[in-house]
Amino acid sequence: MNPFRSARPAPQPSQEMNRKAARVRRPLRRVFADSSAVTGLEFAMVGPIFLLLILGVLENGLTLWTQSVLDNATRDAARLTLTGQSQNGGTSFATQLCNEVSGLMKCSALQYRIQTGSTFAGISSTISGTGSTYSGFSAYPTAITGASLGSPGDDVLVQVVYTRTYIVPWVGHMMSASGSERLVATAAFENEPY
Repeated sequence: MNPFRSARPAPQPSQEMNRKAARVRRPLRRVFADSSAVTGLEFAMVGPIFLLLILGVLENGLTLWTQSVLDNATRDAARLTLTGQSQNGGTSFATQLCNEVSGLMKCSALQYRIQTGSTFAGISSTISGTGSTYSGFSAYPTAITGASLGSPGDDVLVQVVYTRTYIVPWVGHMMSASGSERLVATAAFENEPY
């Protein structure tokens, strides 16, 4: 027996390295096993896409609602022309139109045109112009009266244009290059013999 020799053999270098690596791996395992921030990380990845989707749905819903309000207001205001009330000193077309849309739209943003003729074939429905200016259209509060509304038995085409800007600008620019959308409501009818 050698007195300088210990009872326990000296660790091999590879065993020593394994112990050191194990000491380093233990805290890393704890960090990677910790799942307390996973929800926040997942939301950071999916949240912006989800938010964009929700805002897009809300903007489209508001556009459809605005179009429906504009259609109904145009139809109701055109009824005054159809029955001769606007021609005979009753509520004007512009006033009725504004009264019906004022809760949702600015009346000053509305443009409208009333065309009359003996047949619909002679009336053009083309809307020309850019931005918020359209040729042949009047803006609120310009009242259309008299012969412009037609006589009994005339064919009449009423067009109302509203340029709607999106509430969330970056969603609007994704849906439209200009950040706004042109909504058009049309009513075509033959004036009654009033």
